[in-house]
Amino acid sequence: MYSIGIDLGGTNIAGAVLDSQGNIVFKKSIPTRRERHWEAIVNDIGILVKSLVKDYGIRMGAVQSVGVGCPGIIDPHSGRVVFASNLAFEDVPIQAYLQEMLPCPIHIENDANAAAYGEYVAGIGKDYKSFVAITIGTGIGSGIIMDNKIFFRNLSRRGRAWSYSDSSRRTPLPMWTPWVLGCVFIGNGIDV
Repeated sequence: MYSIGIDLGGTNIAGAVLDSQGNIVFKKSIPTRRERHWEAIVNDIGILVKSLVKDYGIRMGAVQSVGVGCPGIIDPHSGRVVFASNLAFEDVPIQAYLQEMLPCPIHIENDANAAAYGEYVAGIGKDYKSFVAITIGTGIGSGIIMDNKIFFRNLSRRGRAWSYSDSSRRTPLPMWTPWVLGCVFIGNGIDV
């Protein structure tokens, strides 16, 4: 069985096929072209997933799930992007839209939280129970793992060590946490 990981960024949409051990076995990216309506961008995510499956030579039936990391404020329970300034997304039902295109479960998470969790499970953070991941791309974000779980995974901005976007529409101010954690990881999304 395989999983697909998608990193929706302000510049590119990067995708990767992961094997059952969590190893990236194939990856590719396409431009986001963020000036378009959200439906066109989300449609491109579905097309990218299908392209990854086809180009790697597997069937969609071999994909157990698709995870999408999105910038901004995410409601992972409803699968909605509440607000993403660098994409001009507001109340976007990304999970429901992709679920109509793809036959496997779709999971939506804030991109920095997804990066932090990925590092916790299989990367530089696997030896730590608490750490901060700082992501740098079109914007700057952060995800916090505390006591082996994503910290403050809700709709507020609490728990964000830093959040910045280059959008002229709205620019959030830095939000600092009062905690000192054991490890800081700094990186970007799926490197294609």
